[in-house]
Amino acid sequence: MEGSTSKEKIALEDRTTYDDQLFTAEEAENSGQNSRTKCNCSPFSKRYMISILALLGFANVYALRVNLSVALVAMVTKTSTLDEEGKMLPGGFLALKFGGKNLFGLGILSTAVLTLLTPVAARGSVGLLVALRVLIGLCEDVKVPWKAIFTSLPVWAIVVAHFSENWGFYTLLTELPSFLKYRLDFDLSRAGFVSALPYLVMAITIQTGGHIADCLRRKQILSTTVVRKLFNSFGFTCQGICIIIAGYTTNWLVAVVCLTLAVGGGGFAFSGFYVNHLDIAPPFAGILIGITNTVATLPGIISPLLTGVIVQHQSHASEWRIVFYLGGLIYFTGAIFYCIFSSGNKQTWAAGYSELTQMNEDNEEQMEFIES
Repeated sequence: MEGSTSKEKIALEDRTTYDDQLFTAEEAENSGQNSRTKCNCSPFSKRYMISILALLGFANVYALRVNLSVALVAMVTKTSTLDEEGKMLPGGFLALKFGGKNLFGLGILSTAVLTLLTPVAARGSVGLLVALRVLIGLCEDVKVPWKAIFTSLPVWAIVVAHFSENWGFYTLLTELPSFLKYRLDFDLSRAGFVSALPYLVMAITIQTGGHIADCLRRKQILSTTVVRKLFNSFGFTCQGICIIIAGYTTNWLVAVVCLTLAVGGGGFAFSGFYVNHLDIAPPFAGILIGITNTVATLPGIISPLLTGVIVQHQSHASEWRIVFYLGGLIYFTGAIFYCIFSSGNKQTWAAGYSELTQMNEDNEEQMEFIES
């Protein structure tokens, strides 16, 4: 009976944290927490295999998510963007119960099948198309100290930062093709590549920023808290400045450069708020990202609708400037709030929990992999 109970319960303080995963088990045994000079970077390790599979999976998810934004510019003259978000909150719970592997795979498969039905739904009715996009969003996605989580300022710092990042992200994602076509008279046949360019740069800056951030932490040049605040502030400030400048240019090339820097700069912020869940509460990181991502999907609904209200004449620069000024203001507000209230330290309410129940076989395998 005791053996069965031990399999269902695991001490949270014994779980490997994000910091621990940067270093080899041998270092931890020989030198403890102070030995952080070498990264476990075997090209054949399971973590790299998981990273590659996750990369392919998210590439599919985002391709299925954003394809409608570009297509709508050619399909209609004016529209409000249909957003399929709002499904992240239960993701953390489902992942704990059924395993992230099963949830992720089933979600992508279901999304792909439903996306194939989009042309049929679009020919049927707007309501059917909206319902289908909501279903696509739903498919893409214990003991929990709820009171401590919702009263934790570091948690709210991540929530605000995530909301701020996604406001600019979704504004540009959904409106960039329209801005280029109607405001700058850019040839729509080239809009696909140009619209994708900022996110290509973002993919590079995310990787670069991640390696630099981990290097600074691993060599103990800067604390985790300072690294998170520094990278987040740099990313948000860069985005806020560039998005405002883009509203004042009449040259499509200058606008593309500014917007590319705006989106690309956000890649550095991912080394700030986006991984901060693992710093402050490793056992509840999945639940935390479910909470913050739920709030962060609201810009995907509000921003396109608000832009549609503000931009009544899509060729008028003054109306687009309001949209970009609003985006810049939200970026700056998020940067300030996160810089003041965020933390890179494990919170006491997370360290105080002694056990996590109902750990299934998939979760146990994940723990064995981390410990190995």
